[in-house]
Amino acid sequence: MMRSQDWRDDNTEDPFNQGVDNTLRLLRQIAPLDTWMLTRVEGNDQIVVRADDHGYGIEAGTVFDWSGSFCIRMLEGRAPRITPDAASEPAYAEALKALAAAGDETPISSYIGYPVRDMDHQLYGVLCAIHPEKMDI
Repeated sequence: MMRSQDWRDDNTEDPFNQGVDNTLRLLRQIAPLDTWMLTRVEGNDQIVVRADDHGYGIEAGTVFDWSGSFCIRMLEGRAPRITPDAASEPAYAEALKALAAAGDETPISSYIGYPVRDMDHQLYGVLCAIHPEKMDI
């Protein structure tokens, strides 16, 4: 179901886009992972709403498989919200193996994720970050 706050064009003058972009840039200054993004979940799609990307080529509108994501594993309580070494966490290692089996060799070593809820306390998506190397976070 589409919610009014879900659809945003790439207009950087839009107050929503400005607010999210500023927040993602600030988070990157605090925890310098390559990509910070706000995503929303719709069915089995994890859709990037806004991204501050410095290495992965992720932008608004990019869609990931929700069921195979790091974020769903974090939300299910199978893995921590912050990990400096994803391969050392069994649930994240499982996700990395599944990605590799599907031909996706995206390097993800460090991860941060936090659920975002709407006004009705329903899951909207995830504020998350990824980095190709282990980091002291």
